[in-house]
Amino acid sequence: QAVNGADTRAQVVLGANDKHLLFRSCVGVEIVDRHHLAITLGTRVHCKNLFGRVYMGAIERLHRRYIAPAMLRLAVEFALPGVEDFAALAAPAPA
Repeated sequence: QAVNGADTRAQVVLGANDKHLLFRSCVGVEIVDRHHLAITLGTRVHCKNLFGRVYMGAIERLHRRYIAPAMLRLAVEFALPGVEDFAALAAPAPA
């Protein structure tokens, strides 16, 4: 876990190891300005054997499309419990 000197950015690395995979996830939160946060999620997986490669091949698209965004959304909802409509906040601003 790390926090920058100005206390405007923090990140934590989480992970798990088993006999098939080494998994790491990094969640970052940065105060962009008084009204905006940038929240990031990055993951890395190292496959240790054939089963790990087959497993990751089977779930990679599902993970990128649904699981990682859901994890990020849940983290934001947990961090900002008073926000009723997170989807409206996440939507791009109208042009």
